[in-house]
Amino acid sequence: MNKLLLAGKVILISGATGGIGGACALEASREGAIVCLLGRNKEKLNQIQEALSGSMSRSYLLELTDEDALNGVIFEIVKEFGRIDGFIHAAGTEITKPLRNTTRDDFVSLFEINTVSAFLIIKAILRLCKKSESLSFVLISSVMGELGERGKIAYCASKGALISSMKALSLEIAPKNHRINCISPGVVETEMVSKMMKDFPPDMKEDIINQHPLGIGEPQDIAYLSTFLLSPNAKWITGSNFIIDGGYSAR
Repeated sequence: MNKLLLAGKVILISGATGGIGGACALEASREGAIVCLLGRNKEKLNQIQEALSGSMSRSYLLELTDEDALNGVIFEIVKEFGRIDGFIHAAGTEITKPLRNTTRDDFVSLFEINTVSAFLIIKAILRLCKKSESLSFVLISSVMGELGERGKIAYCASKGALISSMKALSLEIAPKNHRINCISPGVVETEMVSKMMKDFPPDMKEDIINQHPLGIGEPQDIAYLSTFLLSPNAKWITGSNFIIDGGYSAR
């Protein structure tokens, strides 16, 4: 495999202050990319950017639900660097509720962050980078988008929509040699997962861990594949959903 898979590439990452997004930023930087970070926590954005010392990077504080702000940031990046070569949508939120307690606002908020914002960003990139060749997009979905889980109806719906929409878009952009893929992780050790599991009884936590034959994943496990999929080494891969779950879905 080539070294510095993303040398000189301009890579945009949403959810860069999260565990997976931060790991993707660090790995993309190690692979030689110019990394542009999107997040809503200023302190964490600064921490990630400082960890990218030695490489060119930019960070932008915004809410992904603000379409005008998103378009403005993407315009600013393209104006400065001339292009965006790749995008990782690592932003995501989670709600665990049975349907009887799930509100319309729950569905809307999950879809806005997990699904809609990803395609608004891609739409802006495609509009502003019309002359670019071989754009690549990676969307972080979830194994729950295919398998389902009790109490996660809205979450599963938003992640499943990410996968099916990705497949449709892959056909639209293929004629221009652009690519898009999804990665669907199992349970990965992130802050969001830690918050979700802290209220679980010990036997439930143990059961979740045991459902992953290779154990709970680490953010780097997702970052390695993300950077590969953005790179020229993955030039014949599009419209695919890659499950990385430590064997969870094999059970």
